[in-house]
Amino acid sequence: MYTVPRKTRRLGKNLIFRPEVASTNSLASTFAKSGEISDGTVVVTLHQSAGRGQAGSTWHTEPGRNLTMSVYLEKPVNAADAFMLNIVSTLAVADLCKSCGLNDIRVKWPNDVLVDCRKISGILCENSIQGETIRWSVVGIGLNINQTRFDGFNATSLSLQTEREFDLNAILEELLFCFESRLDQLRDGFRNQLRTTWTSLLYLHRTQHIFNTPAGPLKGMITGIDEVGRLIVETATGPRIFGPKEISFL
Repeated sequence: MYTVPRKTRRLGKNLIFRPEVASTNSLASTFAKSGEISDGTVVVTLHQSAGRGQAGSTWHTEPGRNLTMSVYLEKPVNAADAFMLNIVSTLAVADLCKSCGLNDIRVKWPNDVLVDCRKISGILCENSIQGETIRWSVVGIGLNINQTRFDGFNATSLSLQTEREFDLNAILEELLFCFESRLDQLRDGFRNQLRTTWTSLLYLHRTQHIFNTPAGPLKGMITGIDEVGRLIVETATGPRIFGPKEISFL
């Protein structure tokens, strides 16, 4: 079904395929904890029975129609720069979408990718941190490819946007190539450029919106993120900073 990508130098050269798993992130993390995995390994499946999203949400996908994978990385960044993995991975998905001819691509903080304001991809970065170092990270990516029905969800897919079917293996190879290219930029010191590009794609950037917070609705305008990736919202009483579990989009 899936083959080792030719276009990458490192990512996916060790490819672990399972027809069905509970969660590719969970499986990759299990291998990492037992030392049975190498840097750049990709775990991919046709069906996740218990896929996980940001802040405990669930990722639903139609079996065999979409891409569901996790990338294992050893010491990718310092702990203080953990959010850069969200930036790199969402930009990689955006790059892939552009290569397929899609427009109006936005990244929705902290880790979703939207096309025409509908979700096409969700990303979950999980890190094993020791002091100021990330020992290893697992970056889970779900990308809607050939699914055309999303009952009850504001979602879309490559197929819906382009009216054609895609080869899952070809998309996997292209996405890993985009991901590796963005990782190279990060490792070559282009951190600020990556942040600037990501911010330029940020959903609702500098647009008045009503958000949901534990204290109730909040009217404000997203102005960016701070150094650790928390959302900065300008309100009538000044700027406020929120973590992923502290604010949501109404």
